[in-house]
Amino acid sequence: MQKLDSEEPFAPALFPEGCIYRKRAIRSFDKAKRAWRVAFGSQRLTAIQAAVAGGLAISVSPKSAVLPEHRICSDMPSVPPTELALVGAGDVLDTVQQDLVDFLMKKVRRA
Repeated sequence: MQKLDSEEPFAPALFPEGCIYRKRAIRSFDKAKRAWRVAFGSQRLTAIQAAVAGGLAISVSPKSAVLPEHRICSDMPSVPPTELALVGAGDVLDTVQQDLVDFLMKKVRRA
């Protein structure tokens, strides 16, 4: 596992451009003034998880995506918490939208 004081560039497994986790990982590496190179990229969570589990890369993921074979890097730059937003077209949520909000709130509270 890479140490923060190592001279080697960080080698993250990242989702494509536009992903909040990608942006936050890169921002934290830059804030720590550490070089980095993309070791692996994918649109699929399972592929990112496999790259991390196989020791190919590190990654920034929600706690719910951490597998038993992963290790949490405690000496890495911190990453701010992630926010979740639901944007609708109107002022009032319909029943499907409200059900989604209720479901997400329940899941977030458990995490």
